[in-house]
Amino acid sequence: WYQRRVREEPEEKKTNHNAVERKYRYSINDKIMELKAMLIPKDTKIQKSGVLRKAIEHINKLQSTVDKLKYDNVQLKKKQDILEENIYGGCFTQNCWGVDPNRNWDADWGKSGVSSNPCSLVYPGAAPFDQLNTAAVRD
Repeated sequence: WYQRRVREEPEEKKTNHNAVERKYRYSINDKIMELKAMLIPKDTKIQKSGVLRKAIEHINKLQSTVDKLKYDNVQLKKKQDILEENIYGGCFTQNCWGVDPNRNWDADWGKSGVSSNPCSLVYPGAAPFDQLNTAAVRD
């Protein structure tokens, strides 16, 4: 009782569509073959879905390794910070020079032109001659 109308599309449109689909299919197949060459021993027979599954497994392993390395890096950075704090007394940065030997003498120690910041270029130290090098010159 109902007759369906069939709409005919021009043959050229189907041909163009098929060419585009073929291009994408070849591109995808080429990429799958590249993955197979990277991940699977030569002459091993495996379907495309198996190659993709192996690639996903490999990516997951790499992500796990990256996460572990990030964690290890954070832990090592914390240990480095603790060591630097213990060795350099909290004064170890790119712009931190420590005690200025010219200002570590007892004559007018800490009166002018100095800073109480241990990372300042003009830090005189905690006390006159508290550095081994200035004490050695004095003695």
